[in-house]
Amino acid sequence: MSTCELCGEEVSEGKKSCPRCGFEFPAEIRADARDDIILKKHDGKEAKDIKRGLAERFSKYISYFENMDPERVMPEEFAALVEEAVSHLHIPMVLELGDVLRFSKKEEEVLVVISSRLLQPDSLVLVTRMQTRTIIMLANGLYTLDMTKDALEMVELAVHQNPRDSDALYAKAKLFFFDKNYAGAKKCLEKVREREPERDDVQYLLEMIAQIS
Repeated sequence: MSTCELCGEEVSEGKKSCPRCGFEFPAEIRADARDDIILKKHDGKEAKDIKRGLAERFSKYISYFENMDPERVMPEEFAALVEEAVSHLHIPMVLELGDVLRFSKKEEEVLVVISSRLLQPDSLVLVTRMQTRTIIMLANGLYTLDMTKDALEMVELAVHQNPRDSDALYAKAKLFFFDKNYAGAKKCLEKVREREPERDDVQYLLEMIAQIS
């Protein structure tokens, strides 16, 4: 095993570049569900400079969310920084069974500190300025860290923020399904099907639940 000098990901021998960050590196890494949106070129920048920039950015996020005062921060400012931070985590909107999201230690720290802040009661007013899709992505990220309880609380925030959002309900159904709460998943899926009867993904998951339960 070696380490990608750009993102710090552990890799084994094989590939010419890191599938996670796109940096040229003679190694092979297990497929990550984020690969298709993370893979990119870095326009000839030095790896050490890119790595330093990412570390500084993530440190800024961590410091901000650890030290912020919810009563003083502007909701718009809070939402904007959350959106920016989550955009760098590249978490998929739809999580599939068996998906692997391999975060670096720094990425995990950012994800956890943001989520911890959002799940505090005094932060509810700040959530109202956030995009529903961002909350869903945070929930998916938490689930892949085996933080199932927090993931379900997070996706519940998305549903509460926008009860008519079918994607939020579907995301909640998927997390219920992964957690083997098939009754809860089915209830969410049936609500989505009432609004969007043509959704094949909803029908497929309902059929899976029917076979399992």
